[in-house]
Amino acid sequence: RQRQMCIRDSRWQLVWNEEFEQDGFPDPAKWRGEEGLLRNQEPQYYTIGRRENLQIKDGILRITAKREKWLNRFHDPNSKDWRKNRPDAEFTSAQIDTFYSAAWQYGKIEARIKVIAGTGRWPAFWTMGVTGRWPAQGELDIMEYFGKSNNRITQALHKAGIDGKDHAVQNSVSYTHLRAHETLMNL
Repeated sequence: RQRQMCIRDSRWQLVWNEEFEQDGFPDPAKWRGEEGLLRNQEPQYYTIGRRENLQIKDGILRITAKREKWLNRFHDPNSKDWRKNRPDAEFTSAQIDTFYSAAWQYGKIEARIKVIAGTGRWPAFWTMGVTGRWPAQGELDIMEYFGKSNNRITQALHKAGIDGKDHAVQNSVSYTHLRAHETLMNL
């Protein structure tokens, strides 16, 4: 099928793009995944190399969460860390990022994203700085959909304050007033 380039303004030069045209898994030269129970005490275990959770088909990247019991490969019953003291997870999913393969200081980022509404979902498209630790490195949430919080789509800029803690500036809109995959949100 014919794809349209997102860049339409001649003032911008395309320096990186991904159209997910090859069926299978994302290109490992551009993308990497993480495994385990990762963040925000979510009940999902992120898998790597599992088509049930991550695949490209017909030019579409599909990340799928499944309700299934999954053993925590990093389980340590003596750990105080929630990522390790849980013997298993209630769900599986996947995540990919461009960490180590691409970074920019300035620019314009565009994406076509289809979000499926519903409680328990938390898809996101975001960027982080490459130096320092969070939140000092900064984070720009381009799109986060909070199915658990009144179906909100948010954008946020996270940075460390003088106290070293996260000081986020956030903008949100209710999903009932828009169709997420047809809305372009600008910060």
